[in-house]
Amino acid sequence: MQETAAGKEQIKKFSIGAGIALLLVISGGYYLNVAPILQLRSLKRALELVQKGANPGKIQKEFQAAISYGSFGAREAREIMAGTARLVAAKEAFPPEERKKFLLAAIEELKKEIADSPQDVGHYLLLAQLLRSGLLDPSSKKEAEVFLKKALTISPAMQAIY
Repeated sequence: MQETAAGKEQIKKFSIGAGIALLLVISGGYYLNVAPILQLRSLKRALELVQKGANPGKIQKEFQAAISYGSFGAREAREIMAGTARLVAAKEAFPPEERKKFLLAAIEELKKEIADSPQDVGHYLLLAQLLRSGLLDPSSKKEAEVFLKKALTISPAMQAIY
């Protein structure tokens, strides 16, 4: 009788361990496979909307959807959104308020990226470019200078800063 109880206890422990392992595989599978695929689809839709000249609000929603998956492609999605913000800001066919709203959203995403990777000089430079846009108030140009100076302290030899 004791051996049977000990055997049942081993089976129970094995089942719990297998269940935990399965849960880890499934959740890892989502992060490593499903989330990046969904993220890429949202990013693709955002770029298609840009190409079609869609409303900046719709484009912004797709970029933010791509970023919201939280997978390893969020950084690239933010960088592409920032590059797109420069295009949207320059496109006079869009109403100024919509262009400004998209630009501000891209600026916020870049600030998050800088918080995640404070030593990446490229993000500081891209952020400074967006802040120097004519759509924003004059104080944003002073903020751009702050980010350029920070980039300079991180990488004083980088030619693009000068």
